[in-house]
Amino acid sequence: MENMNLTGCDTLEARSVPENSGSILAAMSNNIITPPLLALPEYGLDAVSFYTGVGGLDLGAELSGLRVRVGNDNWKQAAMNYPLNFGGIFNHKDVLNQTGEEILEQLGMRRFEVPCVFGGPPCPGWSGLNRKRNEGDASLLETNLLTFKYISLVSQIKPLCFVMEQVDGLGDLAVINGFHELKMRFKEELGDYVIQAREIRTLLLGVPQQRTRWIFIGWLRNTGILPVFPKPVKGSLSHLTIAAIAPDIDYIEIKGTRILRKENTEFFSTIPATEHVTLVLKDGLRQKLSERPDLLLKIFGYPDNFRFHPDLTFPQIHRLVGNSVPPPMAKAVFTEIVKGLRTLHAGSTFINVR
Repeated sequence: MENMNLTGCDTLEARSVPENSGSILAAMSNNIITPPLLALPEYGLDAVSFYTGVGGLDLGAELSGLRVRVGNDNWKQAAMNYPLNFGGIFNHKDVLNQTGEEILEQLGMRRFEVPCVFGGPPCPGWSGLNRKRNEGDASLLETNLLTFKYISLVSQIKPLCFVMEQVDGLGDLAVINGFHELKMRFKEELGDYVIQAREIRTLLLGVPQQRTRWIFIGWLRNTGILPVFPKPVKGSLSHLTIAAIAPDIDYIEIKGTRILRKENTEFFSTIPATEHVTLVLKDGLRQKLSERPDLLLKIFGYPDNFRFHPDLTFPQIHRLVGNSVPPPMAKAVFTEIVKGLRTLHAGSTFINVR
């Protein structure tokens, strides 16, 4: 889809990161005044995370200056691991049984007071890896239910801004019916937000992996803030190649198929979150990628000191990390969010958004 238009909302243009510095974004940037760093009240940068998983979005948010007060996920392994790396509340609960009112009560806030809500809903209905997705699939709407639930939660909480991450398959013609439903939900439930989206390549934000993701950003219209997307990193990407990240690898097998890497001068492609990825080392040894959590962290851009619960198995760690959003990408996105929130605070008072 060349253009992603949300009826009643702003045009969502399908642009990769290199194009984000074009005239449209430049015009948006003129509306954002970056104030000097201020000693802001902590609540001014609070955030809520849905579909938290291992916490890739959360880590990026906190590295940008946000404070994640509440995380939410029904994944048992995510609930086990979250307290090892984050200090906020974690709701181990089915999101379909949650309400925005419950989250606001936990925060001690009201609607229109939460600075930021973000999440990456599960992707089966959108993913190209789902071979059953097609126009005649009656279950398409059901498989996208968690995405639509996220929109409803944002509507109930009414944060100043929100971020949603989804897979690149969201732009495929195969899911056009689901996409039209998504547009309608945005219009009906979040019509008071300026919403834009970009298709972003993680490699160009410093992640050693060729992975593309859709990022949606919405700001309440009355704040006067417009969505701004990160620009690509400058300089050579040689430090992100396979040779730089894992010099001991000769080649990789995915589901038994040998994937040559031209002497490792290329980059990791999107890594399946399964045990079907085998590393063949230069000394002839073979390892499952799931047996190398240290390498998984590097591929996704996590810090070396990111911790995992001792009761988690290697395959469980692989699934947690493999389904996550790379933190460097998240940090780049949330850095722009923090600039917007600081702009609001720099004006001494909040605009009345009620």
